[in-house]
Amino acid sequence: MYQSRNSFTSSLMVEALLLLLEKEEYDSISVKNICEKAGVNRSTFYSYYNTKDDLLVETMKLISKRLLSNFDYDTIILNVDDENNYQLIGEIYLVPYLNTIKELRKVYKMLQHKSHIFKKLNINKELYNILHNKLLSKYNIKNDEKEFAFAYFNYGVLAIIDKWVESNCEEDVSKIANLIIKMIGF
Repeated sequence: MYQSRNSFTSSLMVEALLLLLEKEEYDSISVKNICEKAGVNRSTFYSYYNTKDDLLVETMKLISKRLLSNFDYDTIILNVDDENNYQLIGEIYLVPYLNTIKELRKVYKMLQHKSHIFKKLNINKELYNILHNKLLSKYNIKNDEKEFAFAYFNYGVLAIIDKWVESNCEEDVSKIANLIIKMIGF
């Protein structure tokens, strides 16, 4: 199994894959294409990764970190103790998050067909661990129900994002952010 490496060479290969994904489908991109774009030898590629999917996992980990870096946890749950001034998720968080998805929409679309890669990332588990106690406790959801409630919340938001990406992100980011906020409020 490959080991994730944070190095200049690894970042060259990640960037090469992202650039190639802008023009080609993942399955038509070869290790040779990636190496040529990154300016590295195939032996260098294989010293970092066993397969192209391993590079994709590494790429998605970096993208996930970027997406999660848009979480300002203090703005996700504002004034949790003030029942009259409670906001679950604000536009201040959603707009940068959605801009990142819009920028990487081709990768996002491709991931919908590569669920085995997405499962390796545990993004949803990380979000669950970060948010579930604050977020779900506010709604008096029992501990044995929190995982299910988070799934409901998460898949609802993802459904909106998936539909938006399917339309090539034609709608304005702020409009989608406000729609998510509106739907969460129901």
